[in-house]
Amino acid sequence: MDTKTNKKSRRNIHIHFCATEDEATLIRQRKIDSCMVSLSAYIRKMAINGYHINLDLTDIREMVRLLSNVTNNTTQLSRRANEIQVLTLMMLKTYTRNIIRCGMRLMEL
Repeated sequence: MDTKTNKKSRRNIHIHFCATEDEATLIRQRKIDSCMVSLSAYIRKMAINGYHINLDLTDIREMVRLLSNVTNNTTQLSRRANEIQVLTLMMLKTYTRNIIRCGMRLMEL
């Protein structure tokens, strides 16, 4: 059985309310701002819980990306060191510069 159909069949009670044109516009705008697709889901969420939390994780994603860069650089450096059994001063300087640059960007967040 399709889960979407199953969810709809569980919600078989209709609740109706009246709103002015301004209120309807405000409700629709807040639904859009909450990033919810369905108006009924938004209204149900607000009626039951009284709020909807929409997290902006842009900074967290950027931090994860920068940490991933550092991890990738560390992995490349260790593989290279294992291949040639020597780390050159130039490799260490490049690695240190990359870590400092990523650290500075993390501090900006």
